[in-house]
Amino acid sequence: LERFAEMCAGAADDPTFGLELASRVPRGAYGLVEFLWRAAATPRDGLAQITHFAPLISLVIVPQVVSLDGGRTRIIVSNPISDHWRFVNEYIVGFYARQFRENLGGRAHVRAVSFSHPTHASAHAVASFLAVPTAFGQPGTWLEVETADLDLPHLEADSALLAAIARTLTPALKRSPQQLTFSERVRASVEASLLESQEIAMVARQLGLTPRTLQ
Repeated sequence: LERFAEMCAGAADDPTFGLELASRVPRGAYGLVEFLWRAAATPRDGLAQITHFAPLISLVIVPQVVSLDGGRTRIIVSNPISDHWRFVNEYIVGFYARQFRENLGGRAHVRAVSFSHPTHASAHAVASFLAVPTAFGQPGTWLEVETADLDLPHLEADSALLAAIARTLTPALKRSPQQLTFSERVRASVEASLLESQEIAMVARQLGLTPRTLQ
Protein backbone atom coordinates (compact mmCIF):
# COMPACT_ATOMS: atom_id res chain seq x y z
CA LEU A 1 0.00 0.00 0.00
CA GLU A 2 2.76 2.41 0.91
CA ARG A 3 4.66 1.57 -2.29
CA PHE A 4 1.54 2.28 -4.34
CA ALA A 5 1.13 5.62 -2.55
CA GLU A 6 4.78 6.44 -3.27
CA MET A 7 4.23 5.74 -6.97
CA CYS A 8 1.11 7.93 -7.02
CA ALA A 9 2.94 10.74 -5.27
CA GLY A 10 5.77 10.47 -7.79
CA ALA A 11 3.39 10.50 -10.75
CA ALA A 12 1.60 13.53 -9.32
CA ASP A 13 4.90 15.18 -8.37
CA ASP A 14 3.28 16.04 -5.03
CA PRO A 15 5.30 15.61 -1.80
CA THR A 16 2.11 16.15 0.23
CA PHE A 17 0.19 13.45 -1.65
CA GLY A 18 -1.17 11.74 1.50
CA LEU A 19 -2.55 14.99 2.89
CA GLU A 20 -3.84 16.12 -0.49
CA LEU A 21 -5.66 12.82 -0.94
CA ALA A 22 -7.23 13.16 2.51
CA SER A 23 -8.51 16.62 1.58
CA ARG A 24 -10.09 15.33 -1.64
CA VAL A 25 -11.53 11.92 -0.70
CA PRO A 26 -15.28 12.06 -1.45
CA ARG A 27 -17.66 12.63 1.41
CA GLY A 28 -19.14 9.29 2.42
CA ALA A 29 -16.19 7.25 1.12
CA TYR A 30 -16.17 5.26 4.37
CA GLY A 31 -19.88 4.54 4.19
CA LEU A 32 -22.06 4.26 7.26
CA VAL A 33 -19.17 4.46 9.72
CA GLU A 34 -18.34 7.93 8.44
CA PHE A 35 -21.96 9.07 8.75
CA LEU A 36 -22.04 7.62 12.25
CA TRP A 37 -19.15 9.94 13.08
CA ARG A 38 -20.91 12.96 11.60
CA ALA A 39 -24.24 12.19 13.31
CA ALA A 40 -22.69 11.95 16.78
CA ALA A 41 -23.43 14.81 19.17
CA THR A 42 -19.82 15.98 19.66
CA PRO A 43 -16.27 15.10 18.56
CA ARG A 44 -15.86 13.16 21.82
CA ASP A 45 -18.98 11.10 21.10
CA GLY A 46 -17.94 10.66 17.47
CA LEU A 47 -14.52 9.31 18.42
CA ALA A 48 -16.16 6.88 20.83
CA GLN A 49 -18.34 5.60 17.98
CA ILE A 50 -15.37 5.35 15.62
CA THR A 51 -13.37 3.44 18.24
CA HIS A 52 -16.23 0.98 18.71
CA PHE A 53 -16.88 0.39 15.02
CA ALA A 54 -13.27 0.78 13.79
CA PRO A 55 -12.92 -2.97 13.01
CA LEU A 56 -15.40 -2.52 10.16
CA ILE A 57 -12.84 -0.29 8.44
CA SER A 58 -9.48 -1.44 9.77
CA LEU A 59 -8.34 -4.19 12.11
CA VAL A 60 -5.22 -2.28 13.15
CA ILE A 61 -6.11 1.44 13.24
CA VAL A 62 -8.25 2.01 16.33
CA PRO A 63 -8.08 5.58 17.65
CA GLN A 64 -7.24 6.19 21.29
CA VAL A 65 -8.15 9.39 23.14
CA VAL A 66 -5.70 10.45 25.87
CA SER A 67 -6.12 13.53 28.08
CA LEU A 68 -3.03 15.69 28.65
CA ASP A 69 -2.16 18.45 31.08
CA GLY A 70 -2.78 21.99 29.92
CA GLY A 71 -6.23 21.45 28.46
CA ARG A 72 -5.12 19.36 25.48
CA THR A 73 -6.14 15.89 24.30
CA ARG A 74 -4.33 13.53 21.92
CA ILE A 75 -6.10 11.42 19.35
CA ILE A 76 -3.65 8.57 18.75
CA VAL A 77 -3.93 6.82 15.37
CA SER A 78 -0.75 4.73 15.43
CA ASN A 79 -0.72 1.16 14.22
CA PRO A 80 2.04 -1.49 14.08
CA ILE A 81 1.79 -2.11 10.34
CA SER A 82 2.18 1.41 8.97
CA ASP A 83 4.41 2.73 11.74
CA HIS A 84 7.02 3.94 9.23
CA TRP A 85 4.76 4.42 6.22
CA ARG A 86 5.03 8.08 5.34
CA PHE A 87 2.13 8.60 2.95
CA VAL A 88 -0.29 6.29 4.78
CA ASN A 89 0.37 8.04 8.11
CA GLU A 90 0.02 11.47 6.55
CA TYR A 91 -3.24 10.44 4.89
CA ILE A 92 -4.70 9.15 8.17
CA VAL A 93 -3.77 12.32 10.06
CA GLY A 94 -5.07 14.48 7.24
CA PHE A 95 -8.39 12.65 7.16
CA TYR A 96 -8.93 12.87 10.93
CA ALA A 97 -8.00 16.56 10.92
CA ARG A 98 -10.45 17.19 8.10
CA GLN A 99 -13.29 15.38 9.87
CA PHE A 100 -12.62 17.26 13.11
CA ARG A 101 -12.70 20.58 11.28
CA GLU A 102 -15.67 19.88 9.02
CA ASN A 103 -17.87 18.29 11.67
CA LEU A 104 -17.54 21.49 13.70
CA GLY A 105 -18.00 23.81 10.74
CA GLY A 106 -14.51 25.23 11.07
CA ARG A 107 -15.05 26.36 14.68
CA ALA A 108 -12.06 24.34 15.89
CA HIS A 109 -8.90 22.91 14.42
CA VAL A 110 -6.16 20.44 15.28
CA ARG A 111 -3.40 22.18 17.29
CA ALA A 112 -0.40 19.88 16.77
CA VAL A 113 0.57 16.71 14.93
CA SER A 114 3.13 13.94 15.49
CA PHE A 115 4.23 11.26 13.02
CA SER A 116 5.97 7.98 13.83
CA HIS A 117 7.73 7.85 10.46
CA PRO A 118 11.11 9.59 10.09
CA THR A 119 11.49 13.12 8.85
CA HIS A 120 12.04 13.49 5.09
CA ALA A 121 13.01 16.01 2.46
CA SER A 122 9.43 17.29 2.15
CA ALA A 123 8.77 17.53 5.90
CA HIS A 124 8.57 21.33 5.68
CA ALA A 125 5.93 21.08 2.94
CA VAL A 126 3.89 18.69 5.10
CA ALA A 127 4.11 21.02 8.10
CA SER A 128 3.10 23.97 5.92
CA PHE A 129 0.12 22.03 4.57
CA LEU A 130 -1.07 21.21 8.10
CA ALA A 131 -0.26 24.71 9.37
CA VAL A 132 0.34 23.45 12.93
CA PRO A 133 3.45 22.38 14.88
CA THR A 134 4.50 19.08 13.31
CA ALA A 135 7.03 16.52 14.55
CA PHE A 136 8.49 13.42 12.86
CA GLY A 137 10.18 10.28 14.17
CA GLN A 138 8.07 10.27 17.32
CA PRO A 139 6.91 7.23 19.39
CA GLY A 140 3.47 7.46 17.81
CA THR A 141 1.24 9.16 15.27
CA TRP A 142 -1.32 11.49 16.78
CA LEU A 143 -3.28 14.71 16.54
CA GLU A 144 -3.57 17.14 19.45
CA VAL A 145 -6.72 19.20 20.05
CA GLU A 146 -8.11 21.49 22.72
CA THR A 147 -9.97 19.32 25.21
CA ALA A 148 -12.86 21.80 25.38
CA ASP A 149 -13.35 21.50 21.61
CA LEU A 150 -14.22 17.82 22.00
CA ASP A 151 -17.52 18.86 23.57
CA LEU A 152 -18.61 21.35 20.91
CA PRO A 153 -21.79 20.31 19.04
CA HIS A 154 -21.44 18.72 15.61
CA LEU A 155 -23.19 20.55 12.79
CA GLU A 156 -24.90 17.38 11.59
CA ALA A 157 -25.66 15.84 15.00
CA ASP A 158 -28.70 13.59 14.68
CA SER A 159 -29.46 11.16 17.49
CA ALA A 160 -32.13 9.29 15.51
CA LEU A 161 -29.81 8.76 12.56
CA LEU A 162 -26.98 7.77 14.90
CA ALA A 163 -29.15 5.10 16.54
CA ALA A 164 -30.35 3.77 13.18
CA ILE A 165 -26.84 3.45 11.79
CA ALA A 166 -25.56 1.83 14.99
CA ARG A 167 -28.34 -0.77 14.80
CA THR A 168 -27.40 -1.53 11.21
CA LEU A 169 -23.67 -1.84 11.89
CA THR A 170 -23.72 -3.71 15.19
CA PRO A 171 -24.39 -7.20 13.74
CA ALA A 172 -21.43 -6.82 11.39
CA LEU A 173 -19.04 -6.42 14.34
CA LYS A 174 -19.46 -10.13 15.01
CA ARG A 175 -17.46 -10.82 11.85
CA SER A 176 -14.33 -9.25 10.42
CA PRO A 177 -14.66 -7.03 7.33
CA GLN A 178 -13.31 -9.87 5.16
CA GLN A 179 -16.14 -12.11 6.32
CA LEU A 180 -19.01 -9.79 5.47
CA THR A 181 -21.36 -11.31 2.93
CA PHE A 182 -21.78 -9.69 -0.46
CA SER A 183 -25.36 -8.70 0.35
CA GLU A 184 -24.19 -6.95 3.54
CA ARG A 185 -21.58 -5.01 1.57
CA VAL A 186 -24.23 -3.99 -0.96
CA ARG A 187 -26.65 -2.98 1.79
CA ALA A 188 -24.08 -0.83 3.60
CA SER A 189 -22.98 0.93 0.42
CA VAL A 190 -26.53 1.54 -0.79
CA GLU A 191 -27.59 2.92 2.60
CA ALA A 192 -24.62 5.25 2.58
CA SER A 193 -25.44 6.34 -0.97
CA LEU A 194 -29.02 7.15 0.01
CA LEU A 195 -27.74 9.37 2.82
CA GLU A 196 -25.42 11.19 0.44
CA SER A 197 -27.40 10.88 -2.84
CA GLN A 198 -24.51 9.18 -4.59
CA GLU A 199 -24.89 7.92 -8.11
CA ILE A 200 -25.01 4.20 -8.78
CA ALA A 201 -21.58 4.42 -10.43
CA MET A 202 -20.00 5.48 -7.12
CA VAL A 203 -21.71 2.67 -5.21
CA ALA A 204 -20.49 0.21 -7.85
CA ARG A 205 -16.90 1.44 -7.44
CA GLN A 206 -17.10 0.94 -3.68
CA LEU A 207 -18.11 -2.69 -4.30
CA GLY A 208 -15.62 -3.34 -7.09
CA LEU A 209 -18.36 -3.84 -9.68
CA THR A 210 -19.49 -2.24 -12.90
CA PRO A 211 -22.70 -0.15 -12.72
CA ARG A 212 -24.43 -2.65 -15.04
CA THR A 213 -23.58 -5.61 -12.79
CA LEU A 214 -24.84 -3.80 -9.69
CA GLN A 215 -28.12 -2.92 -11.43
